[in-house]
Amino acid sequence: MAVYRESGRGQLLVTAFASQVLALDRMTGEVRWNVNLRTLSAPVEIVVSDDTVIAAAGSVIAFIEYQSGAVINRIERAPQTAGWRHVMIVDGQHLYVGGGGVVSCYTLQGAQVWERAFGAADSIALGFPHKVRQADHSGR
Repeated sequence: MAVYRESGRGQLLVTAFASQVLALDRMTGEVRWNVNLRTLSAPVEIVVSDDTVIAAAGSVIAFIEYQSGAVINRIERAPQTAGWRHVMIVDGQHLYVGGGGVVSCYTLQGAQVWERAFGAADSIALGFPHKVRQADHSGR
């Protein structure tokens, strides 16, 4: 059974589609901010931490301040294979990203910590105990 707990913070619902990342007021639906990733119709994957929204689409990863929508950092990386989404996990103060045959680690401000290329460029999975993400295909 799923349990929903109100945290008292996080008054914004973050959504993403068509290269746009938007924050909506959770009570009124009013758009509070909108960030255009400027990618060509790539599926958008988002991760929302306490202070940062991370959005990946195509070859772009954007680090966005949760409350204001200010772009903290924008990174260009190896593009994901057409139709596949990037896989992202936040653990502590780090973001782990898989896609395009590459696994990378960044701080939540977008500074790269490390990167490893593996050559395979399709589906990917990343995981820590109790946190596992698997790539999906936008057409499936």
